[in-house]
Amino acid sequence: MHIPPPFPPVDSRKFKAPEELIDLFSRLKIDYIFAAHLHGYVHTDFRDSTYIVTGGGGASLDKRIGANFHHAIVIRVGKDYVSEDIVMVDGNKDFEDKLESYCITRIYPWFSKHHFAFSALNTFLLLALVGTVISIYRKS
Repeated sequence: MHIPPPFPPVDSRKFKAPEELIDLFSRLKIDYIFAAHLHGYVHTDFRDSTYIVTGGGGASLDKRIGANFHHAIVIRVGKDYVSEDIVMVDGNKDFEDKLESYCITRIYPWFSKHHFAFSALNTFLLLALVGTVISIYRKS
């Protein structure tokens, strides 16, 4: 679809009855909803469906909408899988844009496939945070 219905975190153009459309997706067991219109990238699960908004083909990016980098998406669909590959479009980007696009296109997909590594990293970061708080508390 061109314009996505409103779903967290997207508040797109108001539909006459957005809940009816989203309920229809659930009743029909729609796995994926693809949309554009919004100039950015959003991939989220909402209710029983995965919503992908890809509007970063080259126009000015909207900093209020999801991730902001120019891209295209290659979707592969098989009998038992759907895969998503994000193809970056080169351009002049500041450091924040480069970091955001790298995290979304490289780090997130890797962690999605390696849940143990993701859990271990989160545990390490939590322990580091607790250690830092304890250290600050002891000094004061």
